[in-house]
Amino acid sequence: MKGNPMETLKHFQPGEIIFRQNEVGNALFVVREGQVEIVKKTDQGEVFLTLQNPGEIVGLLSFFNGANRLASARARTEVEGLLIEKDKGQDPLSNLPGWIQLVLKEFALRLGQSNDQIATLQSERAAILEKTMNRLSMSVQISDTACEVYKLIIKKLDGNKEIVMVEPLLELIDKCLGYGPEMTKEIFAVFTNLGMVKVEINPDNNLEMLATSNIARFKWYSEFIRSAKAGKNRKLLQSEIPFRYRKVIYGLRDYVQKTKGDIQKSNSVDYDLLLLNFEKLTKIKPDPAAFEAAAKAGIIEIKKTGDLSSLIFNPTQLVRTLIAINVAKRLRSDPNIKDDEESAS
Repeated sequence: MKGNPMETLKHFQPGEIIFRQNEVGNALFVVREGQVEIVKKTDQGEVFLTLQNPGEIVGLLSFFNGANRLASARARTEVEGLLIEKDKGQDPLSNLPGWIQLVLKEFALRLGQSNDQIATLQSERAAILEKTMNRLSMSVQISDTACEVYKLIIKKLDGNKEIVMVEPLLELIDKCLGYGPEMTKEIFAVFTNLGMVKVEINPDNNLEMLATSNIARFKWYSEFIRSAKAGKNRKLLQSEIPFRYRKVIYGLRDYVQKTKGDIQKSNSVDYDLLLLNFEKLTKIKPDPAAFEAAAKAGIIEIKKTGDLSSLIFNPTQLVRTLIAINVAKRLRSDPNIKDDEESAS
């Protein structure tokens, strides 16, 4: 190209490397057409940093400070642009006042450090997300397997109560899935700590057992998480309901029980009457914000008819949904872990 001898018009096909990480930054690239993606290799794999479009400059940091490139630039689409080099003794910065050169180089250094921090955070986030999503998927598989293998180890106590011993159940689950005893026990502990299943002590041998009535809870949890991943219930799984609200919402089941309602069916409860009697019957102070949060998440319905308002909900479904949300959050390292465990107790 005629004109400045350090300028060259360049074309790149999708996937071609424009600048490679760790090479000397002796050139920059001005994008005219197409898109260039900036990616960085880390111990956890490749991390996407940003996308640069026409009019933007690629490789500016290392061009200013003369350091090795901190990331790679790769054509995402067909790309055309101007390559400006400084490897022939013609540094474009040399004609600028010294103080401007210092400012630009300091700016480049600090921006490079920021990019490194962003790459580290994104890499750590990806690793955590992969781990937590795996734990969530594992929890569904463990629940499904429990629903199948429990039949092999059913025992009857006096009074014909059917139970399964916890240790043999977990051993069978691990043999089927191969997650390892520690991971299987860890996920099962989340189920028990948050009240999804109820562990009891066998009076004959003082070992942990489960009543077979818990199996329905495993099945319900699996179906809930699956439907949330597929789209249905996604809003519930992603809902952000603070612990102080969850405690109030849990109290709705107790309220229905104390007012002689059927906790297995849908109930319509007078809102004003509930606010008046809730604390007296449940020992929990009512908070309208909690009920509004539950309605927003779709756990309950607030129906208004004229001046009257009613809460419509199925108490059993309500509690199971909250427990499933809590379990999912705990498996994804919810910050309210201790609060949730206290609420389960």
